[in-house]
Amino acid sequence: MQLQIEIKKKINKCGLFVDKNIPFLAATPDGLIEDDKLSISDKKLPYMKIKNNLPTLKKESHYFYQIQGQLHVTERNICYFFIYTPNWNHLEIIKYDDEFWSSKMESSLKLFYEECLLRELIDPQFIKRMLKNDIIEPPHIIQNIEEFKKKKSIKN
Repeated sequence: MQLQIEIKKKINKCGLFVDKNIPFLAATPDGLIEDDKLSISDKKLPYMKIKNNLPTLKKESHYFYQIQGQLHVTERNICYFFIYTPNWNHLEIIKYDDEFWSSKMESSLKLFYEECLLRELIDPQFIKRMLKNDIIEPPHIIQNIEEFKKKKSIKN
């Protein structure tokens, strides 16, 4: 594995981690590094920005959110975010940000579970006719979808 060569540390395979305090949250990191750090590798580039002539993961990207979630659930402090391409590699060390988790993620994930997933688990609507329209979305979700569509149409 290219990341193991880059950081000169063993990466152990791992499975599903379940959050100790919020048991409906879970994470599956790519691996755990021998000195108790989290390893994630990916090839996605559109979520990078250039800072000091180096690519850096944008805090707005879903990868940053994913990494913060994985760090939180696994109770790790550091992620080795590794980008591997045939032409070049880039390693970025991303630290767990408790403030980001608390302010941007935790309440939103709980709300999504309680208002969207739990409702569908208890009384599944989608499986009755297999139509997306049968899923009942809470008003704030519909509003967020509309705002996202507006932003997307402005960019295009």
